[in-house]
Amino acid sequence: MKGTMAQDTLQISQVVKVAKGEEYKIKAGTVVLFKPGARIWVEGGLFVGGTKEQPVHFISENTNDPGAGIVFNGIDTKSSIYIANASFSGLMQPISFEPFWSREAVVFDNITIRKSEYSESVLFVASPMSNLNEKPISFKLVNSNFYNNKSGIIIDNAGGSGIKYQIDYLTFEDNKVFGNDTSLGVLHLNIAKPYFEKNLQIGHLAFNRNFASGSPIGLSVSGNAENVLTEGLYTSNNNRPVYDYYADPRLPLIKGEVKNLTQWPGDNCFIQDLTHLSGTILLKTAKGCKIAAVQDSIGNKLPYTQRFQNDSLEIFYSDGIAKTLVTSLGLQVELPALKPEEDSLSQAKLKGPKVINADSLLINPGVPFVPSYEAGVWGGLACYVGDIHHKFGIPGVFEWTGGLYVQYNRKRNWSYRGTFYRTNIGMHDPTAPLMIWQSAPTYATNDKVLKQRSSWESNFKTKMYILDFDAIYYFAPKHDYLLANKNDDVGHWIPAIGFGVGFMRFDPYKCLIYNHNKDTAKYIALRPLGMEGQNFLSSKRGYGAYTINFNVSFQLAYVYKKFRFRYELKTVLSMSDYIDDYGQGYTYGGNYDKWRANVGDVEMPIDLVTGKPLVFEKVFPKYNSNIKRTNNLLPDMFFQHHFGVSYDLTDILKKFKK
Repeated sequence: MKGTMAQDTLQISQVVKVAKGEEYKIKAGTVVLFKPGARIWVEGGLFVGGTKEQPVHFISENTNDPGAGIVFNGIDTKSSIYIANASFSGLMQPISFEPFWSREAVVFDNITIRKSEYSESVLFVASPMSNLNEKPISFKLVNSNFYNNKSGIIIDNAGGSGIKYQIDYLTFEDNKVFGNDTSLGVLHLNIAKPYFEKNLQIGHLAFNRNFASGSPIGLSVSGNAENVLTEGLYTSNNNRPVYDYYADPRLPLIKGEVKNLTQWPGDNCFIQDLTHLSGTILLKTAKGCKIAAVQDSIGNKLPYTQRFQNDSLEIFYSDGIAKTLVTSLGLQVELPALKPEEDSLSQAKLKGPKVINADSLLINPGVPFVPSYEAGVWGGLACYVGDIHHKFGIPGVFEWTGGLYVQYNRKRNWSYRGTFYRTNIGMHDPTAPLMIWQSAPTYATNDKVLKQRSSWESNFKTKMYILDFDAIYYFAPKHDYLLANKNDDVGHWIPAIGFGVGFMRFDPYKCLIYNHNKDTAKYIALRPLGMEGQNFLSSKRGYGAYTINFNVSFQLAYVYKKFRFRYELKTVLSMSDYIDDYGQGYTYGGNYDKWRANVGDVEMPIDLVTGKPLVFEKVFPKYNSNIKRTNNLLPDMFFQHHFGVSYDLTDILKKFKK
């Protein structure tokens, strides 16, 4: 296989082979997805050119049946291997060099290997075919991280004549190696015989919480060289993380100063000295760590807040029992178990039905919910869906809507809200704040010249006064309203759904005259005209001004201290079909004389043709009595988009009560 791969996702289904003399390139940002058992077999060159902004990711499609990884084999002294800014996750053996391989050069720079949960080494380098090279192979493994694996790195024949290793700035964290052999560390070097010191350059190595059967492990060596030099070994407690001559006198001696992780010269974040109490996690950080999540035993995220104090970090969580911390880099840190008395006490106080293996579904009594009150304002836009359709099938205009509300937060996942809305809806209304398409037939004046503006069908604008009563359900336990009680410096997002009932008065109008220059309009009330003829036929009666609404809504709140910033998308179904003045009946035409008597004197615009004022018959043409206005038998509905802000009144009300 040859060429350049630049797709967003590259699927490896079986064995992809790169032949001798060929080079396979994978560009920045590519995700390489391995099917079960699949591997890339490289006998030529490989170039993986990730960047810090767009790394390359090698991952398994199925973590229970992983992909094999990348295998380097064969002799190709003119080809090189270069992998930079890449991560490997969930593979059986991410990288391996088979015996007697040979290349001109090998570079691994800023790679991360994580979540390899198999006994095969995450990086295995066998002895190369050194006698075919004019000079030693240059092999660099630098600026790389290895964490949450169940195996380590093995390098065979390190310091031999055929290959020159440069190993520097490697970190090993939270690896739990299979077996109970502490003589095999997470980085194992089998020292060559004869040993050439210049061919094994070891720089800075950091080890943090790596174990084999509960015993700490780090760097280990085998072979019979006398001394192996390092620039520095870093650990959390200054204990020497090395298995060498001091553990077994037959082994080489690792020389190098042991330092604390706080002295690490790189930018890594190290978590140290973990203490876990019920609802609280205390830890020391060598550098400022960013915590991405607190998880329970099955991976559910728990709500939390955090506070830095010098070199310490305090994390307060609720709604479960924390088992794992996850950093912004994806490092998973297993927390110390709670003390038996704390664990049993917490479980005994947990309320609600017992849920097996779902810690985050249980309620933590250490963070009680306190009912609260708040008041706020809404503002936004509303659009209409009913009998009058826009020509292009989408809402023609958006009208203003707003309101005032009070809310009682009764439980951690239930609130009750009362709202008064002043809302307009319309179609083809020329005065609407957001008019997507042109307006409907309207007589407009521009520089005192009267023109008829023609568009599509009719225009209307209905003024509504609504009193809503809603119940709101928050998506507990991860985003319940308990987060609103946290008076901290961290904001919290709380999504919810709502449903309710409302009582509404509505008054439909039509725009007859619109002045472009002054942005003023002349409206006429439609209900008194009896557009269906209801007011003027013995078998009909006029439609009422009041109706009942039912609504459902999506809510999103951002709570910060005493303030709540909200978004609301509400769908409202009215029990009236006359909000737009159109109903299900026939267009009876109308008794224009009775219209005039009912409405009174209306100043009509001047007809440019006749020079006389327009008459009702011109503005409201006579309809054929056999034609229905609409075939839609559903009542009218509308959508409200609101942004709002509210303030917690609980403390103020408590003072009044006192």
